[in-house]
Amino acid sequence: LAGDHGRALRFSHGTATTTARGVAPQPWRCNFLFGPDPTRWVRSARAFASVRIDDVAPGIDLGVREARDGEAFAYDLVLDANADASALEFTVGGASRIALDDASGELVIEAPGSTLRQSAPIAWSLDASGARTPLACRFELRGADRFGFRIDRSDSAALRVIAPDLRWATCVGGTSQDDGFALGVAQNGDAFVAGST
Repeated sequence: LAGDHGRALRFSHGTATTTARGVAPQPWRCNFLFGPDPTRWVRSARAFASVRIDDVAPGIDLGVREARDGEAFAYDLVLDANADASALEFTVGGASRIALDDASGELVIEAPGSTLRQSAPIAWSLDASGARTPLACRFELRGADRFGFRIDRSDSAALRVIAPDLRWATCVGGTSQDDGFALGVAQNGDAFVAGST
């Protein structure tokens, strides 16, 4: 998130340990050479179009992917037949406040000096042929730092998908002191940060 010295938000659910797996391998490799100790560097890591985490709640999988149309990233929730959407609840760590924008249905997450918005979720069910049927879905606040989802009506025996997207986010900086003093956005959507590093 943008801010005077940056802010970190953490979305968590429950205490169960789950395993992430890459989906749709990409042809390139990535290197992470952080810090002075070469034994901690990661070289030639495989890249994937998305990451899937199974069973973040009973019968519910989480997929994290690069968003479309130049946005930062997005996540999808895939509910197996008969999975209860209301069983899924996220706790947002690092936020000073979360709220719902009643006009747009967006989830608003505020941190000191920063605001992040997630678009109102869209949802659909999939039949055996893969055809989509739209479902009414919305965010639901479950406490000062928790939210979940509510699907108004659906065939619970069908596979369902919930897809909220971040409106916009980015990450700037490294492992030492970085300060951004000004931010500009060009007409084509490119962002420019002026500061010191």
